[in-house]
Amino acid sequence: MTKYLAVLSLFLFSLVGFAKDLTMPHKSGTLITVEKEDWEMGKNMFGIPYMYFSPKKNGQRSNITFAATGADLNFDTTNIASGMSDYESMKKKWAMKTESKIESFVPYRLWSNLYGHKVHQVGFTYKNEEKIYVENSFYIECKGKMYFSKSLRLEENKAHEKEFEDLIKHIDCGEGV
Repeated sequence: MTKYLAVLSLFLFSLVGFAKDLTMPHKSGTLITVEKEDWEMGKNMFGIPYMYFSPKKNGQRSNITFAATGADLNFDTTNIASGMSDYESMKKKWAMKTESKIESFVPYRLWSNLYGHKVHQVGFTYKNEEKIYVENSFYIECKGKMYFSKSLRLEENKAHEKEFEDLIKHIDCGEGV
């Protein structure tokens, strides 16, 4: 009987460790990642299919968006790396329009997530109304399709950056709806 209880306890304990999947269906494919405790999903907000919000911290909720680009991988991903000057120019124009000040740019980075999908990442830090924000863009190559995510947080909410990267690290994709 003791052996049975020990095995049952071990089994139940192992179930607690499994994370729930967060599934986001798009026409061109379904994105799947890990669900975060106390985070909330917004759907079809501001023309964005999925916007995932952190719990409120320092008076703000960080967020990350998920969208299918509709592009097959014949999309020239080398333009992402070589287009940093275009990216910086575009963000500088945006900053002028919004009365923001660019603090710094995050250099282009290419990495692979846990499923072997290539992730192209760029970003920048800016100041608006006395607050400093960090924005990162992620282009994810997944099973012949390109997906896009953008994260935004207050600079002081550094813990959310780890959450964003964990979400992207765990992204996989399946068939469309």
